Amino acid sequence: MTKKTFPAEGAQENYPVLPLRDIVVFPHMIVPLFVGREKSIRALEEVIGTDRQILLVTQKNATDDDPPPSAIFEVGTAANVLQLLKLPDGTVKVLVEGRARNYVKLNKKISPEVVSAAGQIEDYSKLADTVASHLSIKLTDKQEMLETVSVKGRLEKALGFMEGEISVLQVEKRIRSRVKRQMEKTQREYYLNEQMKAIQKELGDEDGRDEMAELEARIGKTKLSKEAREKADAEFRKLKQMSPMSAESTVVRNYLDWLLSLPWGKLSRVKTDLNNAEKILDEDHFGLDKVKERIVEYLAVQARSTKIRGPILCLVGPPGVGKTSLAKSIAKATGREYVRMALGGVRDEAEIRGHRRTYIG
Repeated sequence: MTKKTFPAEGAQENYPVLPLRDIVVFPHMIVPLFVGREKSIRALEEVIGTDRQILLVTQKNATDDDPPPSAIFEVGTAANVLQLLKLPDGTVKVLVEGRARNYVKLNKKISPEVVSAAGQIEDYSKLADTVASHLSIKLTDKQEMLETVSVKGRLEKALGFMEGEISVLQVEKRIRSRVKRQMEKTQREYYLNEQMKAIQKELGDEDGRDEMAELEARIGKTKLSKEAREKADAEFRKLKQMSPMSAESTVVRNYLDWLLSLPWGKLSRVKTDLNNAEKILDEDHFGLDKVKERIVEYLAVQARSTKIRGPILCLVGPPGVGKTSLAKSIAKATGREYVRMALGGVRDEAEIRGHRRTYIG
């Protein structure tokens, strides 16, 4: 495990890392350590016999045998290895002397020394092998590179793996940017909502806030069609930005209440028993044979076809001839709810199409 460190004097160096359990080594201390992990032994062997130092960093969880970079502390001690002794059981006893504090930063990139050395290689075969050994690819891919004898083939494979790594890094960068933007947007919305709540609380408008939350919950629970939901959401967003005292706010609120009061997704079970329908019509009305016969024919067509054009039955006649009672009998015969909507005296079509949604006052 290699870490890039930033010493106090500002110089940038690379040290092998030795994670420690249950011990913190300070500068100017001479401490004996027993090392048994394979990675730690390799780190010691890398610096022994050289002038390089090793970085002693305490891990956060002493029971972790293979701590990831996030599981060790960010400040350690650069130390010199004074003595190393291999014991018969495979462990290593090492005597270290702490020299200076160092801040630790993970170096995920290839070290500059390797990049510089690769740039000076003139033998293409050696260059391909060097690049392949430092790529973060699967063992099977590295084995495939090893089994490729042709220098040109190895270089082509190495180039392909490098392009794949670059593509992965670009995707990761885009994902990080997208997540960052989304988090910023979420935090901004949360901050603004909290500000709005605080302002409304100061104004004593907490009840209005509860009503808005209740209205939003009703919109979410109602089984609206796609078009109706888009319209309801747009009107609700407009309502949230309006002053509760404005006249338009009342209009929008009444419109949403009316929209949510409709029986969206609630269908009554239609009865298709023609004999029963004819019996009910005869019981409720005397005479009117042609009218009743036409109604039964209409119900028969509806029973045979689920899709018919113009499924509206219009009864025309002067007052008192039985139009309303016939409509009640049809609702009773088909098992539907009877609703009476009186439009007598309505002369302006805007009253039907939505006069209050157009004019205020």
